[in-house]
Amino acid sequence: FFKQKTAYEIYQCDWSSDVCSSDLGATLLNLEFPDKAYEEYKKAIRIAPDVPDYHAGLGYSLLDIHMEKIRKSVDAFTKALEIDPDNVAALEGLGIAYVSMDKKDLANEIYDRLRVLDIEAAERLNKIIKWGLDWGE
Repeated sequence: FFKQKTAYEIYQCDWSSDVCSSDLGATLLNLEFPDKAYEEYKKAIRIAPDVPDYHAGLGYSLLDIHMEKIRKSVDAFTKALEIDPDNVAALEGLGIAYVSMDKKDLANEIYDRLRVLDIEAAERLNKIIKWGLDWGE
């Protein structure tokens, strides 16, 4: 969606330019450095706040950052369950992470495990599976 630039093209760039920051942001995003891409898109927006592609790039950066954090949370919950397979907090958290990744089948498996261990935690997860996550405003 955003054209990646070569290292030489980036090197030749006018660093006070919004285009340069945006191009670098796109390249960093494509190279899977969303945190750094986010910063470059913020710079581009400070220089030229009315360019919609810069805001879109910022949004894509944030999506990538969010998805990486979700993957890390799955790893943490999985590690907790390796230590204690019946850990209710880890099961509930893993189920919520699966819902956020649109993996409701896996979340339902977690729900089935929770029903045996903690009905209140199971019902909290079930509500999230049925109604989705409320991310607030």
